[in-house]
This record gives sequence, structure tokens and C-alpha cells, in this order.
Amino acid sequence: MLIAGFDPGGTGKNGVCLLRATGKRIGSLCFASFDSVRESVDWLRTAIRGEKLDAVGIDSFLTWSARISGTRAADLVLRKVYPEDVRSVLSPNSTRGSMVIGGLM
Repeated sequence: MLIAGFDPGGTGKNGVCLLRATGKRIGSLCFASFDSVRESVDWLRTAIRGEKLDAVGIDSFLTWSARISGTRAADLVLRKVYPEDVRSVLSPNSTRGSMVIGGLM
């Protein structure tokens, strides 16, 4: 199994990782940080050498919502399933840059 993870975060803070696993065993874990998402993607392409990814985790807003407070359906599900972590589920409107998101909506 080949799993990639991305955590966009600004200059020098765009994280990317690659996990290789067989069954319940982790074969290898590689990770790096870059100045841009483009550099992270280039690193990943080189690391997988044409192999197919089985899963990708992206720590970023991938959808927006025009609902009250910008709450997305996924936010509601996560808050219901993980009530102990409800404070860590943020809507796009509660973060820096929310005016940009609202403007695009």
C-alpha cells in the first residue's frame, strides 16, 4: 500500500510524506518540507517513481459552503462522529483568509 500526505502551510512549511506499508507493517516513511506546493508535488512524483497511490490525505479545505457560517456537510459529520474533538473541526469561515473564500463563493 502506498499512501501520500500533504500539509500546505506557506514558505518552508509545505509538508509532504509518503508511507509504504505491507499488511499491518510499515515498510518505510519518507517526509520533507518545501517552500511551495509545486515543490512538494514534484518531490512526491520522484519518490513514487510512477507507482499508483492507494490513498492521499490532504490537510486543507477542499470544499467550500455557502451555508450559514460556511459549515460544510463533512464538518457536521466529523463533529457528530468525534464529539470529543469538536473544537478541532473548523469551517473555512473561521480561519485566516475567510474573506477570500467568501468573496470567491
